[in-house]
Amino acid sequence: MSPAQRRILLYILSFIFVIGAVVYFVKSDYLFTLIFIAIAILFGMRARKADSR
Repeated sequence: MSPAQRRILLYILSFIFVIGAVVYFVKSDYLFTLIFIAIAILFGMRARKADSR
């Protein structure tokens, strides 16, 4: 898998987790909202680190 493909995959994953966080926020399940946001930030940071290489 090329670095560009991995970067796109990481961005898609972080986007999915952001959507999940919004869904849990609407259901007022704030613990899962925080967990999903943390995972999304983690994937986003990894994708950005891959960008800088």
